Amino acid sequence: ALRAEDDHDDLPAMRAAIVRALPPLRSDGKVLDLGAGTGALTLLLAPLYPHLSYSLLDGREAALDRAAAQLRAAEPDLQVTILAGIVEPVADTPLPGGPYQLVTSSIALHDFARPAPPADADGRMRHHTEHVALLRRIWMTLEPGGHFIYGDAMRAGFRVAEHLATLAEAGFLEVDCAYVAGRLLVCGGQRPLAMETEK
Repeated sequence: ALRAEDDHDDLPAMRAAIVRALPPLRSDGKVLDLGAGTGALTLLLAPLYPHLSYSLLDGREAALDRAAAQLRAAEPDLQVTILAGIVEPVADTPLPGGPYQLVTSSIALHDFARPAPPADADGRMRHHTEHVALLRRIWMTLEPGGHFIYGDAMRAGFRVAEHLATLAEAGFLEVDCAYVAGRLLVCGGQRPLAMETEK
């Protein structure tokens, strides 16, 4: 498990790197925080982008209740939608509430598409399939030209190159890595504009 107190797993620094990596955002845009937990990432974004509308999606209702309470206290005028539900990585439908200008995620993707040990070839193939399918669902959830920026953990056999390759495989353009420290990285990409070639 990742622990914020580990020197090499500095989650606040990783979340700050997500914020720095964001593209310019329209004031009328919608943001999805995927695997939002207690809302740590949205709490960082809200004071910087108070006019955006935020949806927090997570399967843990108690965590979302805490997120909603913290956001009400910190930003009482913020438009917030709480979406409690399990995210199945392999599905051919967009995530709820979209389309979004931006989807973010902080240390959650590996909870939806479970990694496998390097020696487990079948498990690694399953993880790759689930991870790409989850990224494709995120791609479908974005408006044309929208962005996905996320922070997650690297693992043996699934480091920066693999994160970038799976983003491209799912159809994202302009894929890049903005931050690497210890086991953590921040990556992302853009859904093509409607006029551009889509998969």
